[in-house]
Amino acid sequence: MKKVISIILSVVLLCSFLCSCEDKTNTSAGDNTDIGEVQETGDNKSDKPSNEREPMPTYEKLGVNNSIATTDGRYIYYTYTDTKSSEGKLLRMNMEGQNPEELWKLSNGNFSDLYINDGYLYLSYGRTADRIDIATAPNYFKGANGYVANESIIDSAEAKKFFGISQTCADDEYIYFEATGIYRVKKDTTGLERIVYDEDFVNFYDIKVSDGYLYAYCGDDQKLYRINADGSNATEICKPMESHVIYGDYVYYIVSGDGHIQTLTKTKLDASETTTVATLNEGSGNVTILNAMDNKIYYSHREDNAYTLKAYDISSSTISNIYEFEDSIKSLDIVGDYLFIEQNNILMKMNIDGTGLQQLGQ
Repeated sequence: MKKVISIILSVVLLCSFLCSCEDKTNTSAGDNTDIGEVQETGDNKSDKPSNEREPMPTYEKLGVNNSIATTDGRYIYYTYTDTKSSEGKLLRMNMEGQNPEELWKLSNGNFSDLYINDGYLYLSYGRTADRIDIATAPNYFKGANGYVANESIIDSAEAKKFFGISQTCADDEYIYFEATGIYRVKKDTTGLERIVYDEDFVNFYDIKVSDGYLYAYCGDDQKLYRINADGSNATEICKPMESHVIYGDYVYYIVSGDGHIQTLTKTKLDASETTTVATLNEGSGNVTILNAMDNKIYYSHREDNAYTLKAYDISSSTISNIYEFEDSIKSLDIVGDYLFIEQNNILMKMNIDGTGLQQLGQ
């Protein structure tokens, strides 16, 4: 009997020991799984290199005027000249149009253009053009003394040769700019070369690049040209025009006829088709195209000492009045739900429906 009891106790003790080992094994495995998940999350976030670039979209305007506002999808960036200090300023605000923050200022002069491509913000001013890597981090602008960590795309010695740089644009390989001709430089800022000479196009400006072609407006003959990205084969797209914007596969532009009747005309970018779209001015005043967005052509109509901002809807062939100004509109950009308008070095912002007008920087 004692033997039987002893055997039973031994079996019980053995089972207890095995269960205990299994519990410990399960607990240990569970702990390892939890720790592994936490570490993986940490690797995805905190351990990620801060300078790793993330793919970002390209935002650009293919119009005739230099840009005063643009976006990277996180912030709205805009520039203006302070009327009191005469300083050129670069600022940003959130996409809701709030919380403006000054990022950079020029003590003498102003920014002539800003442009976003592949996560870089390009700024033209004076004889040079800089770029800022805004894809690295949202707060990249927090530099010493309030200045940004900028990189010049042009060697300082080369920049001295230029009278001034008004605009930049970029494709996958090159950065292009106009300065007594059209130049390009590789995206690593090497290999600067002039690809179009000014004597080929007198008063040549407003360059844009899209789908392997440069589009350039010649002020001498008032025509738009399409040029291979290497500077070869300049082809005239359309007849003389007064203002234009490239939108989709077309260039939309103003043509004046007898009695100064102004029509909106469009031509395919390969010059294969030209169509008269609408009459925007029956002969009273003057019409200037400013921009295009969401199937609308935005333009200014000067009449009786007033400048009315209007929009022509391509889909419905209707015209809507947005706002009447006392002064001419130099430039207009559509960013998010807002219109940014420059008049006499004064920058204003309004809702896209024409409400909520406010002057910025005051």
